[in-house]
Amino acid sequence: MYVIPIFEKVVNALDTTTIRQFWMLLERNGTYCTSVETLEDAVTYATDNDIPLASEPVVADPFIFLPVDSKAPALDLFYTWNETRTDEQPMRAVWRPFLWVYDTAQEDIWGTNAYLRQIVVADKKSVGDVLSTYLALIKGA
Repeated sequence: MYVIPIFEKVVNALDTTTIRQFWMLLERNGTYCTSVETLEDAVTYATDNDIPLASEPVVADPFIFLPVDSKAPALDLFYTWNETRTDEQPMRAVWRPFLWVYDTAQEDIWGTNAYLRQIVVADKKSVGDVLSTYLALIKGA
């Protein structure tokens, strides 16, 4: 399973188009999800890395989402993706932002989400897969 600390920052909506910015904590300089075996391992990962959770983890196989408190000052201690070169050594976990775009019919009118389906961050799983799964979970909540 893959643990994905995640939070959303508000981005202004246009007339019929909504733009959401999601931040995910990814290892290998922002290119891959962290693997864990169990939900307990995911909680330990959050505790060991001082990741401030806003709520309980949510499981949607193969992902364990850790909803992060985006207003917590502890987030300032992490690196962001734009602070790290892809080939920088040693590799580190960084917060990486992604934009998710949809119109009132929930369609990807600008093709942004299709691009996210090309960025693989886990075994045959893309950023598009991660965000689609996460959005389905929070929409059902």
